[in-house]
Amino acid sequence: MWIVGIDEDCDGSDTKLTACTDPSVAITVYPNPLEDQLRVDLRHQPASIALYDMLGRELQAGNYDGKGIVEFDCTRLQSGVYLLMVSGEGRGNCVARVVKR
Repeated sequence: MWIVGIDEDCDGSDTKLTACTDPSVAITVYPNPLEDQLRVDLRHQPASIALYDMLGRELQAGNYDGKGIVEFDCTRLQSGVYLLMVSGEGRGNCVARVVKR
């Protein structure tokens, strides 16, 4: 399991909260904790992304081409902890724990 890419205040000093099964999968998830928007930088790697609550219910999902930053509107989410699953073609998965304030 490889740990990569969450930086809560964008200074590079935070504990990583993302686990990946493949070291070639490099993503960044920010801000965390989030207020209204969650951003995922896929670093030019096409992927499927899904956001789940802690009961395993899928809240948002989509397929992305890896171009640019993916933004999720989280304004309707309740405060709490969520899981973001990122799956790349032919690569492993990443799971990020994200917190909504």
